[in-house]
Amino acid sequence: MNVAVTAVTLFPGTRARSIAALVRTIRVACEHHPAPDLIVLPDCHHCASEVIGVPRWSPAMCTGLIETIAWQAREWGVWIAVGHALARSGRLVNGATLFDPDGDRYLQFPVPHYPGAADRDGKASGENIAEDNGTSDVDGAWAVRATPLGICALSTGRALPTRPVITPSAGLLDLAIISAAMHETACDDAWLRALARNSRCHVCLGTAIPAGQGVDGEVAGTALIIDRNGELCATASKLAGVAHASLDIAPLDRRQLMEALDPVE
Repeated sequence: MNVAVTAVTLFPGTRARSIAALVRTIRVACEHHPAPDLIVLPDCHHCASEVIGVPRWSPAMCTGLIETIAWQAREWGVWIAVGHALARSGRLVNGATLFDPDGDRYLQFPVPHYPGAADRDGKASGENIAEDNGTSDVDGAWAVRATPLGICALSTGRALPTRPVITPSAGLLDLAIISAAMHETACDDAWLRALARNSRCHVCLGTAIPAGQGVDGEVAGTALIIDRNGELCATASKLAGVAHASLDIAPLDRRQLMEALDPVE
């Protein structure tokens, strides 16, 4: 399976520029040969706010980002994982979604059917949400589900524990996908390598971190792909960077999907 992880330049408080940067990066990733089956974007919660004197946000701003990424997944026929803000009870909640090539949400974090974690308000127009979008592990740090890509776990950098632990799905997972932002200590190189070795799965990280003051509050990102043995396969640390790697994951066919633990517990 071919995977692309991205390091996108985001502009906090300037939604249009940030979304344009995301779209441009997806295009660059998809034009690579061989084309990726999966693209991992950073946590893009900045794209849900606008700063005009004071920060402003609305559920419509959250939905706008979700609709844009869903459209990009359909346009390029690719799986896309992205972290984003959810509007819940008058505040922003951090979450992530794995979109399938039809632009539908295949896996969500936090898992929708858990109390307080439902994510149906920001549903894109015309988009189908499977009745079961996965299950959480014991500490709620991951959403896990069997997908055509393999058995995947999805999380955000903010939700992860401070030290890597073996998840309840250790040995069953094929891929751990993390969409992170800023300086999240759980997403450093050593932590991710330990996670890959402990869980015996590949780890893909898309993240945005501050790179000095920059211009217009720019933040830069570092992206990593780590294999099951904890070895670094690819990294992208420049502005709007994209890293590619081919991972030894056999796609699940329809029969295997029916037989797999779905959701995995």
